[in-house]
Amino acid sequence: MKGDLLFKKVFGCLAGGAVGDAMGAPVEAWHYESIQQKYGKITSLIPDLGVAQKNPYEWTDDTALRHLICRTIIRKGGRITAYDLAEQWMIELKAGDPEGLLQKINYYSERFSLSRIIMGVSAREAGQGNAPVVDAALGIAPIGIVNACHPRNAAADAYDVAGSMQWGYAQEAAMAIAAAVAEAFKPDATIDSIIEASTTYSGPIMKRQIEKAISIAKKYDDVFEARKEFYEKLLVPDEHKMLAPIYEKTRNLPFKISISCNPLELVPISLAFFYIARGDPNTAMIGGTNFGRDCDGIAGFAGSIAGAYKGVDAIDLEAIKKVEEANNTDLAKLSSDMIKPVINVLQMNRESVSALDQLISS
Repeated sequence: MKGDLLFKKVFGCLAGGAVGDAMGAPVEAWHYESIQQKYGKITSLIPDLGVAQKNPYEWTDDTALRHLICRTIIRKGGRITAYDLAEQWMIELKAGDPEGLLQKINYYSERFSLSRIIMGVSAREAGQGNAPVVDAALGIAPIGIVNACHPRNAAADAYDVAGSMQWGYAQEAAMAIAAAVAEAFKPDATIDSIIEASTTYSGPIMKRQIEKAISIAKKYDDVFEARKEFYEKLLVPDEHKMLAPIYEKTRNLPFKISISCNPLELVPISLAFFYIARGDPNTAMIGGTNFGRDCDGIAGFAGSIAGAYKGVDAIDLEAIKKVEEANNTDLAKLSSDMIKPVINVLQMNRESVSALDQLISS
């Protein structure tokens, strides 16, 4: 069917993000050694509950933010700005939060940005002064979808939209993820071209961290074997001490908390697992999950990029069904609804090229 590959890549991106998020959530904030001691190797969804879950197989704020951006793109019919996202957020809040977004958005950094938007701060500046965490990048994959095959535009839009939540290198982290997703949609994309897009269209600090992570990843062909060196060389401390109190009060956890939500840790490690997995979504998500720390975010990032690269057929169908049922969401429909905005952007790009051709030929 015409357009079938595009649909499969969109579906793969959204399903990879959702399944990776739900797979990692039960062991979020665990050290990889604690995961290994209790589970051995987690290779599929598990029904245990994590700090951000009330029911088995639920996804977290990560996927909730991705879907918020999807709904914004679908409503606008194409590329979006920070103002469009803020408007969508306000529409949903005024409607009584029908998607249950506020039930998921429960971390200080996300509440900080939302509060500033509600108070009338410019959407592009609402993230200024926020703690540099990964929230802006978590939901950004749909920006790569709507800019499919155009990583530069994806990065530019990501920087704009991410300004509603973050600033500095945390804002540039969103650029890396969006660019990687957009590149992954190219029929001739490769593992290396996707990594290159993430470094070319982010910023110098993020670029260095990604290159460092990939240099380590090149030593390994097993996602489990890479964890020890990743811990030794790639971890970023939770400098703001935001996270431990949340997890300590939320659950009586039987282990020492090990977590950071700094994008300089999550984004490079996600790309490193994608690299070691050679783009296979299931392997990339398994690597992210068994890494521990903010593993719902890592597995979700890796799953989104790998899902866009390989398409939905490469993802465990039973896992998709489980997360859809647990979260009362039809990911196939959401993916289908994203197709028209992608085509609209393609048409706009064609019109721009045509207009430029006329200028050149006149």
